[in-house]
Amino acid sequence: MDWLNSHIDEYMTYVSGHGAKSPFDLPDDVDNYICLQENDYLRLGSHPDVMKAQVRVAKKRGADKASAGVFVSKGSENERFCQRLAESTQAESAILTTAGWTANVGLLEAITPPEKPIYVDFGAHASLWDGAALSSGKPVVVGHNRPGHLVRRIKTYGPGIVAIDAFYSTDGSVPNLRAYVEICEEYNCVMVLDEAHSFGIVGDKGGGLAVELGLQNRIPYRTASLSKALGGHGGFIAGTRKSIDYLRFRCRSILFSSSTAEIIGAGNCAALEIAMKDASRRRVCLDMAQVLRTELQERGISAGDSMCQIVSITLNGAYTATKLYWALREKGVLASVFAYPATPKTRSLLRFSVHSMVTEADMKLTAKLVAQSIEKLGFEAKLANKCARTTKSLHEDRKTGGTPAQSTEPADRKKESLVPAMLTTESLV
Repeated sequence: MDWLNSHIDEYMTYVSGHGAKSPFDLPDDVDNYICLQENDYLRLGSHPDVMKAQVRVAKKRGADKASAGVFVSKGSENERFCQRLAESTQAESAILTTAGWTANVGLLEAITPPEKPIYVDFGAHASLWDGAALSSGKPVVVGHNRPGHLVRRIKTYGPGIVAIDAFYSTDGSVPNLRAYVEICEEYNCVMVLDEAHSFGIVGDKGGGLAVELGLQNRIPYRTASLSKALGGHGGFIAGTRKSIDYLRFRCRSILFSSSTAEIIGAGNCAALEIAMKDASRRRVCLDMAQVLRTELQERGISAGDSMCQIVSITLNGAYTATKLYWALREKGVLASVFAYPATPKTRSLLRFSVHSMVTEADMKLTAKLVAQSIEKLGFEAKLANKCARTTKSLHEDRKTGGTPAQSTEPADRKKESLVPAMLTTESLV
């Protein structure tokens, strides 16, 4: 067992920074904090209508009799929720999974023929990389938000599956989605779009980035987590009726896992119905994120390519991010630390998830405290050498499909490497 203990100790030393307090410990009571560490963007998880729907089902059904997701009762809460999901995403059909992770992993395993290339953006979520690795296909690294690089890859390895995020969860960047769709159509590729952080935030009825851009009928598969904008639990896959019927009987993460509880489905459905009717919450998220980006920029701190409610600053290893986390926590601000395996070992991020209950004063104070803490700790965040992204620019870029970000692959990655980023020591998930 010595080898296992050594393996564990090596990682824990990396995370703790030789004695630093854990960056994953949260206060028992967060009422007096500016909470920017949570994913419940629209703050619907504890909405009275959501809790009322859950109580109604609990009184009617009691404890659910769990079964695999392939079994769905007509008229059930989950079926009703799927119908609302299809309406919101403007898809023919949708199916539930136990998490956004299981949606992506199960989907890619189910639709990928043996040896078929799976082109995964370098910055894509871990679940897309895991799905590619667990499938019988051949994962191919594509530079982050680089459509031209995708074209070169396809010309080398042939038609396949293209897997990208709509809003990237680490840095908040947004792809030129229209360009990716056109590439897929021209080169006979199938797109899988992870809308975990865009679903509920943009698009008519909160349908996501594809709906916002009018591309929903040109993207075969869209996935999302329900713990983000809806503040619930689970995930889903949206697509054509034929493709969803296929997944119902072929997707391993649906077949071999219990379905979402009806009480959760009822709460998720209530949250979605609120999001579909009320766009004011999502506007607050985007507008306040812009305030935070601008305030950081004015203090010489870059928010990189952020164009949505996710705002991150780049730091060195985990120890640096941990020190900044605790400095901000002591001043009343909570953020999320991203370290390996969510980033390369030499890099870390402090992510701020801007939600609908924050104020302009909150954002200005947060930026001020970040700058003060960085100066006091004696290290630097990435210099603000790019113009701040604006909510206006996001709306303008939507007309053409997003931002043509110029991020590149790490210099130490071989140009023609086919190894998934998640399997390397310099992964970005």
